[in-house]
Amino acid sequence: MKKTKIHILSIFLGALASWFGLSSANASCGVNGCTAKIDRIYAKSNGDILVNTEGDETQANCTPPGNIYLTIPWNNTARDTFLAMLLSAKAQDKRLNIRIFANSPDCEVNYITMDD
Repeated sequence: MKKTKIHILSIFLGALASWFGLSSANASCGVNGCTAKIDRIYAKSNGDILVNTEGDETQANCTPPGNIYLTIPWNNTARDTFLAMLLSAKAQDKRLNIRIFANSPDCEVNYITMDD
């Protein structure tokens, strides 16, 4: 009887966590990019910014560097705005929608939205 109560409680808590978006099940990447929380922001010495999300970047219609990164090139005119959004989302533990340019060689970021 005690094991049944614990099992039911764990199912309830798992469902509750999923309902409130507390699991990484809300992370997804598809052909157009990723909608997920940020795992890593990697600033390279050449000025490029690489972004790793909780999703699987290999699902995007591009070639992610290291099979895990989306790229904001140093010469992207929105680079500073994108970086501010990434840092804000990371600090607040929020999800972003990161859209890439289709077929870009390094999964170049086209735009970012934050809805949460």
